[in-house]
Amino acid sequence: MARQWEAEHVVDEPLARELVRSAFPGLAADTVELAAAGWDYTIHRVDDEWAFRFPRRSVVLAPMQRELAVLARLPPDLPVPRPAYLGDPTDAYPWPFWGSRWLPGAELSSATDVERCALAPELGRFLRRLHATDAGDLPVDVVGRADMPSRVPRTREELALIASTWEAPPAVERLLDDAARLDTFEATATCHGDLHFRQVLVDGPSLTGVIDWVDVCRSDPGIDLQIVFASLPPEARPAFFAEYGPVADHSLVRARVLALDLSQPRLERLRANLVRLKLEATCIAADASTWRPTEPLRFVLLDAPCTATGAIRRNPDVPHLKSPDDAVRLAAQQDRLLDNAVRCLAPGGVLVYCVCSLEAVEGPDRIARLLASDAPLQRRRIDPTEIGGLTECLTPAGDLRTLPSHLAETGGLDGFYACRLVRKP
Repeated sequence: MARQWEAEHVVDEPLARELVRSAFPGLAADTVELAAAGWDYTIHRVDDEWAFRFPRRSVVLAPMQRELAVLARLPPDLPVPRPAYLGDPTDAYPWPFWGSRWLPGAELSSATDVERCALAPELGRFLRRLHATDAGDLPVDVVGRADMPSRVPRTREELALIASTWEAPPAVERLLDDAARLDTFEATATCHGDLHFRQVLVDGPSLTGVIDWVDVCRSDPGIDLQIVFASLPPEARPAFFAEYGPVADHSLVRARVLALDLSQPRLERLRANLVRLKLEATCIAADASTWRPTEPLRFVLLDAPCTATGAIRRNPDVPHLKSPDDAVRLAAQQDRLLDNAVRCLAPGGVLVYCVCSLEAVEGPDRIARLLASDAPLQRRRIDPTEIGGLTECLTPAGDLRTLPSHLAETGGLDGFYACRLVRKP
């Protein structure tokens, strides 16, 4: 049986260049870079100006035609990918493909809470206009997100799987009880259908794009409003709804259930890893740049998001998926995570910061910035005896820095950086 993410056709850079040049002689396609590869599309950035989407499996073809039709009908000032090029099937690639202007920005997850609060009114206006748009004849709730009789049992099953490591508070049970009573819904809105933080592009406090419209449909607006509860801090929500307008209680219930559901698969995967490693932990789904424990922590391990350039040999797509801009963006996120980790740490507590990146801007530069900020920390050097005597893996400052050239005789190591800090009394 094929794996769920296994594609039927993958368009690499050379083939993308060939297809674009052949179909559209006016485009030079001098530069073609892999931008993303998801369930629906392989996306290449062409000449820094265009995003070309190539379906990865045949089941996407019909929804793609619906996506193209809706994008052409949405209000022209909404920041969405507008089809500018439509490519026909060829002997080299059997399906149609399409191109639009490249939309700038980073995923919503990169925005700070302050930026998300500033963004909330604009996002509210966007969804108000989308939901009121007549986009023609659309199917209803194509992936069943508004179907609470189906969604609630699934969410409860996922919660049961992680019950040994995280117990849902009573408010979650009350929410699911309310949702279980919603046996029908009205498809009153044109909905994106799969609106989560990876589909929303931002530049600081500004909305720059909403992408990936394959699941566009008519449904209850709550299936899109889940992003309010999954991605906006509580203090931003009044500004969002002030622009969006009134929402029925049943739609808000659906939105909250779907926002809860988004966080469960990762917790389930974490629980499986804990069982495999014979470890115990309390699992909490929260934003680590703002979350605070009830009591200060004695130990914090911050395995921060990074460009993963140290793991290229095992993930050869990294150079195609990452850019220098990503390192800069992630450095800002790493700073926020470090600053909050310090606030969570008890006096005398130990903070270990680590990344699987070879970039100084994501490793020692972040620690230098933190220590220069007068944070109440001091570096505690890692002793060679703590890492099996591998002195070549230690920096002059006493941090851990492994390189692919280390232990070459046994196959080498991934690139990795770690620093140990102690909070001053």
